[in-house]
Amino acid sequence: MNALIGLAVGFGLAAAGAVQAGTVIARLKSALFTGGLGNPVVALLELAGALLLSLLAILAPALVAIALTLLAWAFARIVRRRTQTSRPAA
Repeated sequence: MNALIGLAVGFGLAAAGAVQAGTVIARLKSALFTGGLGNPVVALLELAGALLLSLLAILAPALVAIALTLLAWAFARIVRRRTQTSRPAA
């Protein structure tokens, strides 16, 4: 189990590093091409992306639970219909 934790930490660090590298490159290009005037726009886009992904991370489990509940309900309904129509008349 400890190896899995170490592996997860390693992947997490790699993902965080990749995101940070992307942020640094975006801000550097923005500063080069706009003389620093575009940095507030880049920062606003970063904030919007972080907010969207945070909300998605919070809502995704609930959305999956709802989808699985609806899927189970639909499956049960189909099975119920098939068993009612396949019974021989007495």
